[in-house]
Amino acid sequence: MFKRRSGRGVWGLGLLCLIIPAISSSQEATKSAKKPELIELQVKVADKKEGSPIDDADVKVMWGQGHESGSGDGITNANGIARIKNVPRGTVVIRVIANGYRTVAPSVDLNTGEQPVKIQMEKEPKSKDKDQEPPPGEPRGRP
Repeated sequence: MFKRRSGRGVWGLGLLCLIIPAISSSQEATKSAKKPELIELQVKVADKKEGSPIDDADVKVMWGQGHESGSGDGITNANGIARIKNVPRGTVVIRVIANGYRTVAPSVDLNTGEQPVKIQMEKEPKSKDKDQEPPPGEPRGRP
């Protein structure tokens, strides 16, 4: 009787040893399947009218659920290119802020693989200083 029980126990243990690694390897495969490929994103920022590169623009890339799960930052160089590492493939929002230009935030699909992502910016309209207060000591309006 003891031999039968110990034999069943050995088989049970052997079967358990086979099942546990199979479950853990399938969980690892599921985890790795959910992780998107990470890339180095290159963003080229240029003036829409002139086509000239915009230097020192702040580039922020946001991704994930509601584009709030993750982000990466970069600054454009003299050629108008910013490089942001570890950006997952998929749809992202690229927000670009540059002095003297309107802020842009296009949504871009990175699954196409086309690099660099080209973003054109329009200059801020020049404000008219008619409503501005004159410096102290100067008369208001025309004499």
